[in-house]
Amino acid sequence: MRWTSDDRIVVAIIVMVTCVCYAPVLWGGAVALPLNVVAQIAPWSYSYERPGFVGHMLLSDLVTKYYPYRLFMAREFWAGQIPLWNPYVFAGTPFLAVANSSVLYPVNWVFAMLPTAYAFGVVAWFHSTLTAVASWMLGRMSGVRAYPALLVAIVAFGNGFVAKWVSIPDIGGAIAWAPVALVGALHVTNAVGTGDVTRQWRAVLLFVGANVMAWLAQPDTSFFITVVSGCTIIAATWQLHRERMRTTLIWTAVSALLFVGLFLPQLLPTLELTSSMLRRVSGGNTSGFMTFIFPEVFTNWHQPGDWGVQGNKAVAEHYIGLIPLGLFVWGMWRGAGQMMRLWAGIAVLVWLFSFSAPAMWQWMPIVSQFNELTRCLVVGLIAMGVVAARALDDVLMHGHARRAYDGWLRGWAVVWTLFVLAGIVWMRRSDPDIFWQALRSWQGVGGVIAINSVVAGVLLWRVSIPFKKWVMVLLLLVAAGDVWWYWAPMQTFQSPHTMYRPTPDLQREVQPRSDDDPIVPPTRMSQFLRSQSGVFRVFSADYPFYQSNTGMVAEFQDIRGFESLMWGSYAQFLRRWEGKQHDEPIGVSVYITGASATPQWLDLVNVRFVLFKPKSPNIDAYPGLRLVHQSDEGSIYENLDVLPRAYIVHRVEYFADANRAYERLRDPQFPLRQAVTTTDVVPELAVPGADVAADADIPTITSYTANEVRITATVQSRAVLVLTDTYYPGWHVSVNGVEQPIYTVNGVFRGVLLDAGTNDVRFWYWPQSFAIGIWVAGTTMVLCLLVTIVLGLRERTRQV
Repeated sequence: MRWTSDDRIVVAIIVMVTCVCYAPVLWGGAVALPLNVVAQIAPWSYSYERPGFVGHMLLSDLVTKYYPYRLFMAREFWAGQIPLWNPYVFAGTPFLAVANSSVLYPVNWVFAMLPTAYAFGVVAWFHSTLTAVASWMLGRMSGVRAYPALLVAIVAFGNGFVAKWVSIPDIGGAIAWAPVALVGALHVTNAVGTGDVTRQWRAVLLFVGANVMAWLAQPDTSFFITVVSGCTIIAATWQLHRERMRTTLIWTAVSALLFVGLFLPQLLPTLELTSSMLRRVSGGNTSGFMTFIFPEVFTNWHQPGDWGVQGNKAVAEHYIGLIPLGLFVWGMWRGAGQMMRLWAGIAVLVWLFSFSAPAMWQWMPIVSQFNELTRCLVVGLIAMGVVAARALDDVLMHGHARRAYDGWLRGWAVVWTLFVLAGIVWMRRSDPDIFWQALRSWQGVGGVIAINSVVAGVLLWRVSIPFKKWVMVLLLLVAAGDVWWYWAPMQTFQSPHTMYRPTPDLQREVQPRSDDDPIVPPTRMSQFLRSQSGVFRVFSADYPFYQSNTGMVAEFQDIRGFESLMWGSYAQFLRRWEGKQHDEPIGVSVYITGASATPQWLDLVNVRFVLFKPKSPNIDAYPGLRLVHQSDEGSIYENLDVLPRAYIVHRVEYFADANRAYERLRDPQFPLRQAVTTTDVVPELAVPGADVAADADIPTITSYTANEVRITATVQSRAVLVLTDTYYPGWHVSVNGVEQPIYTVNGVFRGVLLDAGTNDVRFWYWPQSFAIGIWVAGTTMVLCLLVTIVLGLRERTRQV
């Protein structure tokens, strides 16, 4: 594609519009985070005046998960460490291995270069701009002229799916690189047609690079991107250069090898984690299906409510706007051409797929970890935009609709129409009240027919080309305004300087610190916990009081957590303590609501402080605690029987069966301070005499960071040092400089055998899966560089 002055003008328009849309966060002092969510949940709701309406339920993840995790990642980078392990939730959990942590995604490194809160807006703007520009370029490569191709950018920038997800850094990254991957696929097809090996190699690098970037951002959404973009290469070659299909298959295989090689540092750790757990997969539903045509009815836009009400201010993921929708149908019925056939087929197939849940996905690593197959919609909606833009171009720029009928396109049109009609009939049968409500709405069937009839009438009217250009401008403006109506309310641009209004008593009681966070501001409870010395964990006995991941901002550890992937052994450990004996697919949230049934669990996992909301009914369920802090935010009780983070035992009870080991551990008579259970074979210990107490051997934690723990322990006889942090493959230990095996004790914790005397113990986390992946990826990059240099030299020699 050769760039013209029109192309440069259009790209400038796209960038200018995205800058205007994100001006509040780029220059206005706001952040792309729903700060009102924090102010609505306890304990902040007791210390800060409530700001009013709470936004979209899903976007609460931005401040209760994504912001703390990006801040943690930035802190680790500032400390000169790779954030491989997260000690702040559960009893420690892999961080990089959770693929949507996006540690290796280069765009996310901005969070370590800029203030973390500001970086959210910058990253969202970059992803939105890249999505719009790359989608416009996809339209241009599909034969659409520069200005009509703006319709593709409008659809890609403001459709319901992007409006819902683009602010979330990992999914937003996958969205942004989807059109780039499709552009790369067309480049590969065109290069295959030329027979130029150098050009083919460069096209493959673009295609592979875009897919690797998408997967580093978020694998589950990117799975569909890679599948569709790979199939696009094959399908486009079959239509345009069928005689070169063998060459295409070879380059596709090369692309797959390069992709795996470059993605391996993320792929291997993630596969290692996902091998222990699966989450359920589900498709769409009737209401979700109907949002593409009745978004105002089925998305409950203006319903206020408290945080935690599911469905509050949802968004129409399938919506692309009425004008593009009408043009898409028109383009399939009246258009012609091989590229139109390709994108129409992709759009229809993706739509059909997004409302199914094939059982096979439940057994695919990584892909099985999400529960919304509608995430494949991003490529389908962009494909719909290309077909709509091509229809706009054919009629307005060429003067009339094409007379040629394409059987493939008419077939796709019939399939899509039957699919829509089936959904409408199903909705009428399943929920007739909502169906008739949809018909009465301005976006009902009558509205769609009326608007698209006007559009069709204008398109069919044979008037001069200059007039039709103005009609095109009008349609583009209407389409942009239509999608903006849905995009804008989903973008939570708020200023921390005006959002949080601390109560007068909080201002008196909480002394400001230089490291106080403006996004998750300090409270009385967080100030008290930060003032405590030592390494300990906290636990909130009231759900959902004090969201667990938000404690990461103040840097104290919470035994609960909210994470996309959980280590299966830890999930089983928690189930046993709550009396759950089955291993159903694991959820993403752990709040341990049944902890009061086995209070010794708090001692075992180093929970020193238990948090209660004001007037909590659960305080009596946790006897033996001492009140140490109380305010109108709630109360904090200290667990006086808590085991230290590191302690010594002189007795090991071996069980071949893990369930029996858990039963023994939950026995109230089990001596937690003197013994551990294990399913590993540990060398026999010399049981000390009655005059030797295990409490006399007190280890000291000399250093505690995310990826490393150092302990000094003096023991009187051979013993086991227990560190109540989760054991996970990749953790290593050395005693006095000599590496030793780690034993899994008490279900999930780390144990190491010590000999009598003073021992310097070092635990460090460096997973072999990550090390192998780094080595392979480095080798792959060097090979790519060498091949590029050799082909470049050969090309230069040939030209000379």
